[in-house]
Amino acid sequence: MNTLTKPGTFLLVLFALFTVPTILYAFYRFSLPFFNFFTLYVFMYVVTPLIVFLIITFYIDIKFKTKLKRFSILAAALFICCLLIFPTVKAFIVKDTEFKGQKLVDAIQNYKEINGFWPKSLDDPYFNNYSKTAIVQRAFYYRLDKSLAGDTSVIFYFYSFDGLEARLRINSTKFKGEKIIWNYSD
Repeated sequence: MNTLTKPGTFLLVLFALFTVPTILYAFYRFSLPFFNFFTLYVFMYVVTPLIVFLIITFYIDIKFKTKLKRFSILAAALFICCLLIFPTVKAFIVKDTEFKGQKLVDAIQNYKEINGFWPKSLDDPYFNNYSKTAIVQRAFYYRLDKSLAGDTSVIFYFYSFDGLEARLRINSTKFKGEKIIWNYSD
């Protein structure tokens, strides 16, 4: 029990290794919905418990001569660090998703070239080697759209942060071998 109430470097590092992913995951989940109250959610579900934890640990330290406040001070410092790095993490996730989307779009166009028609869905065995997950726990979606001048177009999309939808309309010639510019809208 003494190890927990008077933590050393090893225990604090272990605590940090579990705390950082937890805080980043909370930030990730709070930034997904369309009606994004990120600041409110972070304050309610992260800052408030941190402040309560800080107050309780300071009280326990004074009353029982422990060193629990090290955990709460470290948690507060990690929160600030996570708040500063989250925009970079978010940008990386979006870029990675767009890269995976580019590969899938190229595969869809290759499928059309090989078979002469668009795939009915991404469940076709041709796409088994491709990632169909956009952002964590969010899938890529694909559907046939309409025929214009004898060329059927397809819509390829995924839901991104802040409730935005990244959409792309493809036909036989559009985006062939080009870098895709995703259209984000709500």
